[in-house]
Amino acid sequence: MSRSTKLSLVFFGLLFLGSLPMLTGRLRAHYEQHKVSIGMTLPMVFSALDQWNLCITSYSDEHKQEFAGFNALEEPGGELYRMPKYHKTLTSKAEFVQFVSEQMNNGKAWGSQFTYYAGSVRNTFRVDFDAGGKVIHVPEMAVRP
Repeated sequence: MSRSTKLSLVFFGLLFLGSLPMLTGRLRAHYEQHKVSIGMTLPMVFSALDQWNLCITSYSDEHKQEFAGFNALEEPGGELYRMPKYHKTLTSKAEFVQFVSEQMNNGKAWGSQFTYYAGSVRNTFRVDFDAGGKVIHVPEMAVRP
C-alpha cells in the first residue's frame, strides 16, 4: 500500500470515529421516537421513553392567551429528574410520570418535546397529546447543532 493510501485510510478512519457519537445519538433518538404511537396514554409514553436529556412540556390556550409548561432534565446514568422552574428533583420515573400527569391534567391539548444530545447535535421530536392525555400526533424529528 502506498503512503498516500495509508494516509487516506487514517484520515477517513478518524473522520468516521469523530462522527460516531452523532450517528449513534441520532439512531438512539430515532429508536425512542418509534416507541411512541397514536393512541398511547401519557403514562405509556413517559414510561417507554428513556435516556432523553431534556423534556419541554407545555400547553397554550389561544382564547385566554394562556401558556404554561415546564422543563425537565434527566440526569445521565439514572432516574433523576430535575425541574428548575419548580426547584424540584424527582428520584424515579414513576414520580416523574405522576408530576407530568398533575401538571397537564387541565382539559387542554398539550405537547412534550424530547431532546437527545449527541455531541454538539440535538435530536428532538415532539409528541402531541389531546385534552384527555392520549397521543394524537408525532411529528418528524428535528436535528439541530
